[in-house]
Amino acid sequence: GEKSCFFNEIQINKNNKKEKKTTPFSNICSELFQTINERSMNPLEKSYTNHLLTKGNNTILKKIGEESAEFIMACKDNDKNSISNEAADLIYHLQVALMHSGVEWRDVLAVLESRRKNNN
Repeated sequence: GEKSCFFNEIQINKNNKKEKKTTPFSNICSELFQTINERSMNPLEKSYTNHLLTKGNNTILKKIGEESAEFIMACKDNDKNSISNEAADLIYHLQVALMHSGVEWRDVLAVLESRRKNNN
């Protein structure tokens, strides 16, 4: 299911078998959602994710508003570094909101995939 194998770094594991060391960038958001899910099931002390999930909708949605405004301002200023950072913050907080609402990341990806297919 990966577009290319050129991102792979191969390493030898303890059983003397080759295995991939790196993950394609395309999977990072899915891995982030898995981490958020893991935190929701197995809370870690001082985890920001757990703090947000415990505080609930008001706190999570307020952060999405703040991050959206920061993303907009970074785009207005055409600051590529800030745009990337604010986009990452926004995606993280969106995923926390999805988790809190019981919506799976793969559901969002399925919608995007269906829209792509319908627009071709």
